[in-house]
Amino acid sequence: MRTVPPRSTRPRIDPRRLVVPLIVGLHLVMASVNSSAQTKDRGRDDERSKRTREMDERARQIKVYQVKEGKNLEVPRREQPLLRFSDPTREFFDGTVWAWGTSGRPLVIVTLERYEPQWSYELLSLATNGIVADLPTGQRWAPRKPGLEWQALPDAPAPADGEAQRLRQMKTLMERFSASEMLGSESFELRRMPTPIHRYSDRDSGIRDGAMFLLVYGTNPEVLVLIECREAGEPKWYFNLSRLTAARVTVRLDGREVWTKPQVRNPEALDEPYAAFHSAAQPE
Repeated sequence: MRTVPPRSTRPRIDPRRLVVPLIVGLHLVMASVNSSAQTKDRGRDDERSKRTREMDERARQIKVYQVKEGKNLEVPRREQPLLRFSDPTREFFDGTVWAWGTSGRPLVIVTLERYEPQWSYELLSLATNGIVADLPTGQRWAPRKPGLEWQALPDAPAPADGEAQRLRQMKTLMERFSASEMLGSESFELRRMPTPIHRYSDRDSGIRDGAMFLLVYGTNPEVLVLIECREAGEPKWYFNLSRLTAARVTVRLDGREVWTKPQVRNPEALDEPYAAFHSAAQPE
C-alpha cells in the first residue's frame, strides 16, 4: 500500500528571493573578471608606452649629418615615427620606422626592432650626396655611394594637376609592384601596404610629389618603394627601390622582375647605403 509522505514543516522559500543574491553574485564575478582584464590591458599598455619612450630615446641618440663643402650639417629627425610594426613569427614584437629630414624627401630612414635580448637597427640612405651618422655604439656610418637608383615608370599616366588625384595615381602605380624574399632556402611573398607611410614634395629639387610605400612581411618592412612625380623637363613618374632587409629580395613590376638584391653577407659594413647593427636591450 502506498503511503502518503508527511507534509514538510519547513517554510517554503519564495524563488524570487533568490534572484537578487544571484544577480549580485554574477555582478561580483563579472567585476572581478573585468578588473583582471583591465589590469592585464594596463600592463600591456605600460609595456608599450615604455618601449615607445625607449625607441624614441634610441632614435634620438642617432645624429645624422649632411656633408656640404666639407662641413657636417645636422639633419633634424622627424619627431614621430612613420610606422609602428611587429613580426611575432620572427621573434620580435615591436618596431618603428624613423626619418631624418623634415622637408622634402627624407635623407635617412632607420628601423628599430625589439628582440628579446637586443635591439636591432637598420640604416638606409636616401641621400644623393654625402651623408654620415654618429651611432649610439660610438661608430660612424658613412655610405660611400648614393642610396638611390631611379627608374622611369613605364606605361604610367601623365601626372594629374591636383594633389588628391596624384595620390590616387601613386596608389594605383604601387599596385603594379610585387616582391618576395629568401630566408635560407625558403621564399616568402611580401605584401603591399596600400597607403603610403609618408608623402612629400620639394619643388627646389624638381619633386612635384612623392610618396613612400612599403612591401612588408606581415607589417614588417622589407622593401621601401619611392614613387615620385619629377619635373626634369616634362613631369613624369619615377620609382626607386631600397632594401630594408639583409635577406635576398626580388621586386617585380607587372609580374616581371626589375630589381634583385643578394643576401647581405656583412650587414654591419658601415660604408654601404644599407647597414644594420645591434645593441643590448634591458629586460622588461
